[in-house]
Formats: sequence, structure tokens, C-alpha cells
Amino acid sequence: MLNGAYEGGDGDSKAILKITDSDASRDIINGGTYEYAGKVYDVRGNFYYMSQPNTKVVINLVLASRDDSPSYEMKLMSPDKTYSLLQGTVSYFGGGATVFSASLGKTA
Repeated sequence: MLNGAYEGGDGDSKAILKITDSDASRDIINGGTYEYAGKVYDVRGNFYYMSQPNTKVVINLVLASRDDSPSYEMKLMSPDKTYSLLQGTVSYFGGGATVFSASLGKTA
């Protein structure tokens, strides 16, 4: 289950991803939030298993802005199905430029 809180970075670059509604049987993320640099984004997405026997997990998210800011896409990778640590690519993009990149560890 992907539900939980994931944190990374510190100070002004601290990021918090909270997944509140995910469905492992359909490989979708229905709801959550992403907080970064004083902004909150609504989160939706999907995930899939990259290697056999379904060990590496790739998570794709869309971060929808709550104001007139652009929306972003984020890709996360987890080394196993426990989702205990998301690592690898953790970036969101706007206008083709990387805005943020870090590792997020599961905290709750």
C-alpha cells in the first residue's frame, strides 16, 4: 500500500508527499498532496512494477496546482514492494526544466 507520508530535503527545499488514497489492485493513486516551497499541490497518478518478480516500483504523479501556478509531473522509484523508501528519480518539471530533485523517505 502506498498510503503514507514521504519526506525529503530540508529548510526551504523540504518536500512532503502525502498519499491518502491508493488502490493496489488497480495500480492507481486517487488522492494526496505534495508540499514544497510553501505551495500545496493535489496529487493523482499511477504505479507499476518494473522488473520481475515485480520488485521495483515506478510511481508517476501529476501535481495539480491549487492556484494559477503550472501543474507538474513527478516520477518516483522504490526498490521493492514495501514502498519503505522511495529513491532514484524524484523530480517535477515545468516548462521542460527540473524544479526540484531529491530522495523521499517514508515517515508514516
